[in-house]
Amino acid sequence: MKNLDFFRTPKSSSTKSTVCGGIISLISLLILMLVVVYQIVNFENKSALQGSLNSVINQVKVENDHIHGNLAIMEMNLTLYDISCLIINPMITSEVDSSIISVNNVFHKVRIFEEDGVTKYLADNTFEEELEKIDDEKEIIDLIKKSFKENESCNLYAKVFVPKTLGSITFATMVNPFVLAFTDAEGYNIVVKKHQFHSLKFKSASQVALMEEDPMFMDAFEEDEGLFDRIGDIDQSEYMNNDEPSHVVYYATAVPHVIYDQSEKKDLYTYSYSLNHNKKKHIDVSGVSLFYDFSPLTMRVTKRTNSYAKLIINISASVCGVYSLFSIFSI
Repeated sequence: MKNLDFFRTPKSSSTKSTVCGGIISLISLLILMLVVVYQIVNFENKSALQGSLNSVINQVKVENDHIHGNLAIMEMNLTLYDISCLIINPMITSEVDSSIISVNNVFHKVRIFEEDGVTKYLADNTFEEELEKIDDEKEIIDLIKKSFKENESCNLYAKVFVPKTLGSITFATMVNPFVLAFTDAEGYNIVVKKHQFHSLKFKSASQVALMEEDPMFMDAFEEDEGLFDRIGDIDQSEYMNNDEPSHVVYYATAVPHVIYDQSEKKDLYTYSYSLNHNKKKHIDVSGVSLFYDFSPLTMRVTKRTNSYAKLIINISASVCGVYSLFSIFSI
């Protein structure tokens, strides 16, 4: 037992092992093992609970940073089924300007239709340009017959700059009345029935360039993707299988987020949002509307990394502390 005495009392010429010192050494070794096991288990439990080596700290505060600016971006991707892109005209309005403004030219439209048993995707935004050049009704009719496809659907994607106030964007058939009348007479669908949102995000307009230059910045937040694109949280099956003309209204409140990644030492300004929806019945018009607003509060999200280096430092500090404590007791 004396040979286990690691904490021998220093003397002028030699040291002397004691049974008491051996017992103290055994106890200290046991405590050191327990401390090391505790640090490792605590590290593994944190990583397992978070699904990775990262942890997230959330704080809510009022934060008016200049980088937020007065504009935000709505990035959206949706499909209107069984209706042609040629007669869909997205319109937007806000408290800044109460007038209704077309944002048709902002959207990238892809026409989806079956031809010869094959599903085809056609990006074609020339119909309205050609229509504006024609005054003769016969030529308009010829253009419609040439352009429209049977059972066509429309996918729309855009990044729309909007002022950070209450506003709305509507997807409906808002084109030349003569075109709508003749299209309806020819048997093509002119009302919105089925639709599906594939993605809806709000982003900081002032950091678009930064995000495009540094696309890897959000990699550490991949597991939190649902925090910033909540459209997948709602059940859209009713709207995807609806056979009657309807007006579906979504209500989104965007909450500014400041995301700080400790490992990258960078801030990213973006938005999460709450989302509600409802379908209006017994109406004369059909379409899809998104009403949006912006919260005055800011959520600050800090991403911390539980690194192995930190684990080693914690273990080393604990070992040194225990060793120092028992060294004092042995004197």
